[in-house]
Amino acid sequence: MRKPHFELQEVKRLASEDRFLLGMGPASGGALESYLHGELGSYRPFAQRVIHALTLEDFAHSRRWPEPEGELADEYGLRLPEAVLEAFEVEVPTWYVKVCIRSSRKEQLLFFMSLHPLAFEMWERNGGVLRPER
Repeated sequence: MRKPHFELQEVKRLASEDRFLLGMGPASGGALESYLHGELGSYRPFAQRVIHALTLEDFAHSRRWPEPEGELADEYGLRLPEAVLEAFEVEVPTWYVKVCIRSSRKEQLLFFMSLHPLAFEMWERNGGVLRPER
C-alpha cells in the first residue's frame, strides 16, 4: 500500500484544529459555491468533514503541483459518507482532494490545493478505481 507524503493523521489534526487554508481557484471555489449552495459558512466545516473521512485506501499518489518543479501534494479520491452528504445537502458522492502541509517559522498549515467533485477516473488509489458519480 502506497503512503502519502504528508502523514494522514497530521493532516486530520490540522483540519481538526481549524489550521487550514482553502484554495479558491475556479475548480475548488466554484465547486464549493455550487455544491454547498453558496453558504460560505459551510465551506470550512465541509472541508473538515471531508478530511476526517479520508483513509489510506483513498490515497492515490503524491506529486508536484505545478509539475514538474512545484510544491509536493498528496492526492485522494473518496466517496463521501452518507452522513456528510446529508449534513451538507451535497448530491455528488465522489470527491477529489489535493492537500499539502505548509510550514512557516510560526506554524504549520494544511492547504487545500483542490477540493471538488471527482471529474476523472482515479485508477491509482490504494482502494482501487474510483469513478465520478453525478
